[in-house]
Amino acid sequence: MLHEVTVENRTGFDLHFLYFSPGDSDLWGPDILGSRGVLSRGEAARFFVSLPDAGESFDLLAMGRARNAYELRDLRVPGGGRSRIVLRFDHFSGVGPSFVHARLQLRNLVPEAIRYAFFSPRDSGAWGVDLLGRRRVLATGAILEFLVPVARFRTGYDVLAVGASGRWYQFGVEVSRSRDFYRWAIEPTDAVDPPRRPDPRRGPPESPEPDRRPEEPPLLPDLPLPPPV
Repeated sequence: MLHEVTVENRTGFDLHFLYFSPGDSDLWGPDILGSRGVLSRGEAARFFVSLPDAGESFDLLAMGRARNAYELRDLRVPGGGRSRIVLRFDHFSGVGPSFVHARLQLRNLVPEAIRYAFFSPRDSGAWGVDLLGRRRVLATGAILEFLVPVARFRTGYDVLAVGASGRWYQFGVEVSRSRDFYRWAIEPTDAVDPPRRPDPRRGPPESPEPDRRPEEPPLLPDLPLPPPV
């Protein structure tokens, strides 16, 4: 199911990195703010997360330019509805990790807009955060750019894009410290069908409340997400 999460910055400082990762992963995953994003003081970031089970736990790490870190562990996200997290200065956890980031690009080469884009560490049973945010879509030919902290070892990720028609596009990638820039394309040949025996850890997601976007087509089909690659 899909759940809307709002993170409000009340730390008194601008935040340049925001990670919201499934609790079953050893990796922080992509930076929600993107390669050029900043969550200014007083502002809020809204995004959807995909929950394989109600009550899934997540870990949050936010950092400013000087690596001033604000960390919350084992956040319980209930199934359905919305959650609001207010980051305050008393959540300060010291100097954050000095990540080595890789810049990643996903280009949409399918003949429809992409409504959701998940980039999930392969060690997680959840698809995690939708990188397109609450009101963005990735038009045909457009590029989504974001940052990912690179581990010391070669790491596998699963990419899942959901088109406006409800079609799924899925493929696997690997990231290592041998490169600091990657570019992949979402192509028609990446389309996948619903599995006969879906992995119960990664589905089924549900659309947000239907009255949220009444003028638009359904966000997701009434079927489980495909299992990881």
